[in-house]
Amino acid sequence: MENKEIVIQGRTVEEARLMAAKLLQAEEGQLRIEVLDEGRRGFLGLFGRPATIRAILESKPTRVYRERDIEPDVDGMAEVKSGVLRVYGPRGRGQAAVIIPTPGVILRVNGVAVSGPRRIREQEEVEVEPLEEVHPAGIEVEVSANGFTASVKVTPQVTVRYELVDQKAQNILQLLTRRYEESAKVITVADVEAALRARGVTFGLDREEILRAVTIADGAARVVARGKPVQEGRDGWVEYLFNSEPVEIVYEDDKNVNYWERYIIPSVTEGEVLAVVHPPVPGIPGRKVTGEPVMPAPVREASLRVKDGVVISDDGRRAIAAVAGRPVLEGYRQPYIKIVKLMVHPCDVDIRSGNLSFGGDLLILGSVKEGMRVSAHGNVTVMGNIAGAVIQAGGRVVCRGRLINSRVRAGGLKSFYNRLAPLLDDLGRRLDELIKETTRIHQYTVDRRKIRSSDLDLNRMITLLIERKKKEIIELANKYAAALDETDLPFPPAVREFALGIKNLAVVLGNRESSIKEELESMLKKKEEIDFLLDSIPEQPGDILCSYAQNCVLDAGGSITLTDAGGYYSTLTAGKQVRVRGVFRGGEISALGNVYIDEAGSPGLTGGKVKIRVAEQAVVNIRKVYPETTIQVGGRSCRFDKEESYVKVFLKDDALKIESLEEGNHHRIVTF
Repeated sequence: MENKEIVIQGRTVEEARLMAAKLLQAEEGQLRIEVLDEGRRGFLGLFGRPATIRAILESKPTRVYRERDIEPDVDGMAEVKSGVLRVYGPRGRGQAAVIIPTPGVILRVNGVAVSGPRRIREQEEVEVEPLEEVHPAGIEVEVSANGFTASVKVTPQVTVRYELVDQKAQNILQLLTRRYEESAKVITVADVEAALRARGVTFGLDREEILRAVTIADGAARVVARGKPVQEGRDGWVEYLFNSEPVEIVYEDDKNVNYWERYIIPSVTEGEVLAVVHPPVPGIPGRKVTGEPVMPAPVREASLRVKDGVVISDDGRRAIAAVAGRPVLEGYRQPYIKIVKLMVHPCDVDIRSGNLSFGGDLLILGSVKEGMRVSAHGNVTVMGNIAGAVIQAGGRVVCRGRLINSRVRAGGLKSFYNRLAPLLDDLGRRLDELIKETTRIHQYTVDRRKIRSSDLDLNRMITLLIERKKKEIIELANKYAAALDETDLPFPPAVREFALGIKNLAVVLGNRESSIKEELESMLKKKEEIDFLLDSIPEQPGDILCSYAQNCVLDAGGSITLTDAGGYYSTLTAGKQVRVRGVFRGGEISALGNVYIDEAGSPGLTGGKVKIRVAEQAVVNIRKVYPETTIQVGGRSCRFDKEESYVKVFLKDDALKIESLEEGNHHRIVTF
């Protein structure tokens, strides 16, 4: 008897093997299995493939019929040839062929659909109908959570067709099919737009991307609509135009580092703008892809908060310094601006701190070390000593310690600025003359059509005029700059930059694209601003007060007072009176007011010569005067050649009078 074999399909190879064993009624070891196709799992029922095996049942030897008159038993057979199922037999007592249906076709026997294995005889009517599955095309629309984008997924129409696979004749036949898929891009742009409208998407459509999605139709998500993002506005804000903390000076080249100048102390002058309020900027509404408007967050106005020394302009948009000093920003959530007229330096002024310069009053809790410079528009107070330093103040200088080998200048700020005023007036007059003369000549030539009216032609004229007056303009600018260099007082930048601008304008000439006339007018405007600044500076008492001075030069617009141990080998110049409590030895005193000294000169030949000069109306009072002391009142002078007590020197009726007490307390009056 021949071997039986069957080709059968299942979801897996194991399932197909079990089905074959059951159909062939075979035990575990009787089947020989050949795997024809391990199969493949599909996705969502699509694109899958069943596992296919061939199972062979080896037959046992059978009895051979020798008698010719007996018909042998022959099992029925079934085959698929050219895509058609054919069934043969059986004969005798043979078994009918078994046909096992498979997905993708419908097996009908005698007009009835068969869903499982079925024995079929040759005389029965057998029909196999291949199936056709159509998976429709799809459009999936997704709108983002924020509503500003919409995307679509377009999938094609997929048609799946099956046909029978040819198989040789066998008693048990598992039908096999071959699967064919066809895709068709049937979705149109109009279909996508309709789907978008159904989801409410009407704004910001990207028709090129819609066409791309339809053309490719690969099921990938594509953004086909974009809304208009909302542009948030900006609240009003305050722009602060100052630094409230000292700014460290950064030097580009280590070779040029000035170790004395380490920090810039922020300071402002009266009338300087400290802060500006900027108005809020409204936002711009956006739109979602559904057309729904999206409003920006509301914006808020900003406001200025000011305290001592600061005022707000009438329009509420600017904070302006009402006094000179150091600007300070205080507070956290709602900061306010104030002017501190007193700056406190908590330690020594030395190479670590650098020189100090401030626009208000300055209090130094330590000492001022050698080589350092301190300047302030207001008063300077030093709680320690001053040694080998330069101190300059627009107001008073007070040293609680000792002054040694230092230069101190106090007051005279108004008079110093008055020295600049004539130079400023001359420079301003030259600028005004240049502008007027150039304008007149230019208009004259244009009216007569001798030149064109252009900035270049006007620049040439101004250049010629400046060349004629270049020497005197530069000379005036140099005098102005030299006057500024005589003092360490912290001038506003505009005061110092004015001279440099004038010199640059006079020196750097030639074919300029910019209008030289406009530059002249700008310089004239700066001159007027400086005039206003100088006129607003108040006169301050420039007194110097210290306990002791040695090898010093003291220059005060007001009075000078040495409160304790007197002064040695120093020069004192005062706009008012000088008072020395203690000894004044080896130096000069010049004053417009009275002079009061406990002891002047030296009792021996120790180089303690003293010279005192006062104005005509002033009086010199000395408790004890030593030889080689010279006193000058107005144009008259006298020199003491012996020690005298309680001396009073003054001018009366154009004669110099000296009152003193001789030995025995006799009063003596000498007239020169």
